[in-house]
Amino acid sequence: MSLSHFDPLANLPASFRTFEDAIARMLNEPRGTRPWSPSVDIHETENELVMKADLPDVKLEDIEVRVENQTLTLKGERKFEEDKNVRGYHRIERSYGTFTRSFTVPSSVDAERVQAEFKNGVLAHTWMSFELPKPGPDGKVAIFNGKDLTGWYGDTTLFKVENGEIVGKTEKGIKKNEFLKSEFEVGDFRLVLQIKLVPNTANSGVQFRSVPFKGNEMKGYQADAGAGWWAKLYEESTGRDILVKEGGEQFVNRDDWNTYEIVAVGHHIMMAINGHKTVDFEDEKGATSGIFGLQVHAGGPTEVRFKDLQLELNPKPELTTLK
Repeated sequence: MSLSHFDPLANLPASFRTFEDAIARMLNEPRGTRPWSPSVDIHETENELVMKADLPDVKLEDIEVRVENQTLTLKGERKFEEDKNVRGYHRIERSYGTFTRSFTVPSSVDAERVQAEFKNGVLAHTWMSFELPKPGPDGKVAIFNGKDLTGWYGDTTLFKVENGEIVGKTEKGIKKNEFLKSEFEVGDFRLVLQIKLVPNTANSGVQFRSVPFKGNEMKGYQADAGAGWWAKLYEESTGRDILVKEGGEQFVNRDDWNTYEIVAVGHHIMMAINGHKTVDFEDEKGATSGIFGLQVHAGGPTEVRFKDLQLELNPKPELTTLK
């Protein structure tokens, strides 16, 4: 009896043999040709967010770290540098090449206030968090200091502080929505503010219980502003759009200051403009916490101003500005 070699893959279709060959090649290729991810630790203290990443033999100039729209991104490259004095390699087990890691971080992280240290192959980044001031004797929290944009972030070519007011302005118009976003998030709240939109035919709004979305956009509730939209409850970027169609157009001071009050307690949303209630809405589908955003809408020349922002946490479910 003669013996012959048995190949269990001999009768498999060609596509399976091709797959087998690809796996074999991958396992035998140098590690430098495969993607890799450094190990990362991230922890939060009362006032800081700290990231530590193991990056031995990675040069500092080959590392990029950024925080944008509540996303922390770590990118870089460990380069394989051949030594001419090496006659050959018995093993190459370490990974080389580019890497990218991304993590969601709290909105309170201040991307501009950061300390970095690179020692013994460990990269340490520490970001300071924005802490809401404590409520005053009247129970109100100051979320705008009237001097600068501390506690807020956005495109500073569009948003600035002028005469104690937050100003969002474009002289030529913009192609996509822009938002000045808060570096803090809240749950139940009452927000009272003054808003002035010029021209009235433009559009703006106040995002609340929202999150950053697809670059410059936001997703969540909006107290709308602008001709035909004043004091309507809208939901940005979710597909639900107008949640309460009745607005407060008849109560608007056109091209002048208007008082907005927004109350969100649990799933109950209430809104008023210039002392007149326009929204009293129960919404089991909506978010119950999130950040704020002040909008400059896509379109033509616009100037929108905000002042006297007064925030109250965990209020009673009632409107306090009603006439």
